Amino acid sequence: MEPVAAAAAALRPEQISAFIEAVLVVWDGPSEEEPPMVGFGLDLPVDKARAFGFVTAEEQREARAAARASTLAAMEAVIQAFEDDDPDDEDRLRVLREQHERGDARAFGRLAQQYDRGIGAKFVVSRAVWRWPGHTVAATVLAGQDQPDFVQFLATWAFRTTSLSLEQSMQAAWHEAFDRYGRRL
Repeated sequence: MEPVAAAAAALRPEQISAFIEAVLVVWDGPSEEEPPMVGFGLDLPVDKARAFGFVTAEEQREARAAARASTLAAMEAVIQAFEDDDPDDEDRLRVLREQHERGDARAFGRLAQQYDRGIGAKFVVSRAVWRWPGHTVAATVLAGQDQPDFVQFLATWAFRTTSLSLEQSMQAAWHEAFDRYGRRL
């Protein structure tokens, strides 16, 4: 339990209850007997998964290649959205295509955001991840996980993931409410 307590040590007092909830979230995927408790899994950065010995070097390379391919496909989709929006804006399209060819996702993302004129062409970089097959962080501790560094990382990552998910859910609810009721005001 010490690694879990160490992960919680840096939190503000108002974050402790959310941290405890994150440690107790069931991260299992869907099964025939019981639906998942949350609508997503706990995706760990593949480099961390490799460092802790959960994936091989080959699996790490495959995850990185899949993330890169997904990012490049997202770039192409954004370029296509800009082409559909205004095929005559050659300057904007040329700069985006150059960044795509260079494979510079960070620069491409900045430009796509700068050029977006409400067409909804959102660009997201895909991350190389590995899906944690475990149950809960608490169950991992009780099972006697012998890597304290991993338990501390897992607890911290579970908290970050649930916090981000809650934030995204609240933002989506706000947008949905605004779309539905905001125009009436």
